[in-house]
Amino acid sequence: MTTTIEKRIETLIHREIYLNQYALVEDLILKPNPDMIECIENFYDESSATIEEYLQYETDIPETDWQELDVHERLNLAQAEGFEAQPQEIFEWWLVSDWLASKLKEFEEPVLDCDYGTWWGRTCTGQAISMDWIIRRIVEVTEYAK
Repeated sequence: MTTTIEKRIETLIHREIYLNQYALVEDLILKPNPDMIECIENFYDESSATIEEYLQYETDIPETDWQELDVHERLNLAQAEGFEAQPQEIFEWWLVSDWLASKLKEFEEPVLDCDYGTWWGRTCTGQAISMDWIIRRIVEVTEYAK
């Protein structure tokens, strides 16, 4: 039995995610133009969760000292303590709508936006997109197709 949220997720996938274009992006855009990496928003993992994990487990700074800081102040503090953001491992490149790209950026997902198109750099693979937590979360937060 399909639930309402699952139907809304499927609607989002059919309307906003167009095509898997991994080979196109990797072979025709990124390989011949390595500088295009700089066009990938959120390519380096500076997510709130990663920064908090670093501050909590890799420093001696008490959580109470950084808990009230905003995300940029936390990042600056973590970098002062030696934090270096690592590139996210992108397994698939999906051509997506501009609307979905903006939502993915808000949730710190990698997005390549250039003259050739807009792609989501999916950092997981081996399961249906409908099972990705980020897609479910976007549907919940935006009340997509309600």
